[in-house]
Order: sequence, then structure tokens, then C-alpha cells
Amino acid sequence: MTKIETGMRKFERISRTIAGQIEKGDFSLSGLPSGRFFADRLGVNRNTIGKAMEVLENEGVIQRQENGRYEITPKPNGRTQSLSIAFLSPPAYSSGNIRVWYEALLLYAAKHNYLLRPFLYLHWDDVSISQILSTFDGVFVVSSEEDIPPDTLKLLQSKNGLVMINNNISQYHILSVNLFPGVFVRHALDRLAKLAHKSIACLHIETDQSNILRDRIDQWK
Repeated sequence: MTKIETGMRKFERISRTIAGQIEKGDFSLSGLPSGRFFADRLGVNRNTIGKAMEVLENEGVIQRQENGRYEITPKPNGRTQSLSIAFLSPPAYSSGNIRVWYEALLLYAAKHNYLLRPFLYLHWDDVSISQILSTFDGVFVVSSEEDIPPDTLKLLQSKNGLVMINNNISQYHILSVNLFPGVFVRHALDRLAKLAHKSIACLHIETDQSNILRDRIDQWK
């Protein structure tokens, strides 16, 4: 805890905690939780939460509705974060290449003061997908191995600012980035066949011992 935080009263420290969660997009899909939720989660009484909310309201971070509940104040054109970006991937997906994509996006978002949030989806009909598409300005989707159902495909097509990673569905007018198209693998294998190679133990095309390379070798094993 910093000296500044030490000098703060409890409700002021709580207000900083909640403000930080809002800034990082913790409530992008759910909206701002109730005072009871914060009290239980942060281990304080509701009176302390009420004072913290008043601080955030005075700062313009949240606003009170007619029913007495608070909601996050929408950002104006000159908002701190001009864009919000979601990185959506299936939970079982393990690839050093995808990690590189996420880390690159993270650096880019930090440089331009954008909000980047990772999310997991369990299947293409996951209800969270539609929520994410309607909430975020841009969405990067790591494709699962399942075929995309027609209804979900239409949903993806309707989203401006969507990029599909690891699956080329550009025929549906969706911007796609396929890191390792199968045709490239076929070209490499055909070339090796012409060179009279009969079997391949491990094909190494990288010039360094990177995390990506180690990840590929682990998968090969």
C-alpha cells in the first residue's frame, strides 16, 4: 500500500478500487453491480460502499439513475479510452502464436490508451458472444475447431470491426487472419518429398529458440 493510500479513509480507498475496475473494463458486460455485491466482495459495510459511490459520482465516473441505482457514466467523444477491444478465444486453445497476437494487441492498446479485454467462449452458440459483439468497438476472435453455425455466422457478419484469427472465412466478407494456412504446409511437404526425404521427425524453420518454437515442439511431441 502506498503512502497516499495509507492516508486515505476506507471509503476513499474503496472508491479507487472500484474506479480501477471500471477503467479496466471489469463490468463491460454485466454493468455496475449493486452496493451489496461490492460490500460482500470487498469485505466492508454498505455504508462505506455508499460513501465510495458518492465519491465516484462527484468525479463523474458513475451516475445515479431515477431508481436509485448507479451505472457507469458513458464516455463522451473526448473520453479517456477512445476504443474498447475484446479478444475472444476458446478455453482449450493453446498456441504460442495466439499468445503473440494477444501480447501485440496489448502493447498496441496501451500505446493508444485503448481498453483491451480477454474473454473465453465455450461454443459458438455461447450467449456471451452476442453480448461482447454489441458491447465492444472491435473484436478479435480466435476460431475454435467447431464449424460456425449459420446463425452465429450472420451475427459475426453484422459486426463492424471484427477480425477472425486462425480461420479463413473471408468468403463471408469477414476480415480473417490465418497464421498458418494448410496450403503452406502442403507446399513445404511437397518440397521435402522432391528432395527425397521419406520421413520427418521435426521440422524447424525458426532461427531462434523462441516460446513459439518450444510450443510447436511440445505439440509435436
